[in-house]
Amino acid sequence: MEGLSVMQCAQERCRPDKETVNTVTGYHRLHLVISGKGIFDGKEIAAGETFLCRANRYHCYHPDPVEPWTYY
Repeated sequence: MEGLSVMQCAQERCRPDKETVNTVTGYHRLHLVISGKGIFDGKEIAAGETFLCRANRYHCYHPDPVEPWTYY
C-alpha cells in the first residue's frame, strides 16, 4: 500500500451490545485492538492484533458480548 497515510485516529471502547458493522468504504481502515476481543470477517481477533478493512471490499465485524474490544 504505497503512499499510505493516516488521516484520522480515534479510540472506541465498544459496548457488549454493539451491533455488527457491515461496511464497504472507499478507503482503508486499520483497527488495533488494545483490549478484549471480537470477530472480523469470521475470524476471532484479540488484544494485540489488528484488522484491516480494505477499500471497496465488504467487511463484517463485531465485539465479543462477554469481553468486548477496545480499539484504535
